[in-house]
Amino acid sequence: TRVTNSGVVGGAVISPDGKFIAYDENYTSGKGTLYVKQTGTSNEVQLLEPGQRFFGGSAFSPDGAFIYYVSYEKDDPKGALYRIPALGGPTTRLIGNFDSQFTLSPDGR
Repeated sequence: TRVTNSGVVGGAVISPDGKFIAYDENYTSGKGTLYVKQTGTSNEVQLLEPGQRFFGGSAFSPDGAFIYYVSYEKDDPKGALYRIPALGGPTTRLIGNFDSQFTLSPDGR
């Protein structure tokens, strides 16, 4: 099943339980935002207001409750690692000056 028809998705990740897919749209190809979609449905939630940002990777937490992502924004070009609840809510900036890939430990610590 096709996840989106926008044609401008930059990257995507699947939650550990397989119930959700998170995907980003970079500013150069669209809105500069992050979405989450429930698998098997057409329910899609835009998690971030559109902005001048690029994404450098994303991952669900082991329990599927959060999405971690790297974003390079117009006002923060050195990048940062962020966390947002998987179904929306406030974003938390975790690490600044973040120009790297990342992974999460299996226990979430």
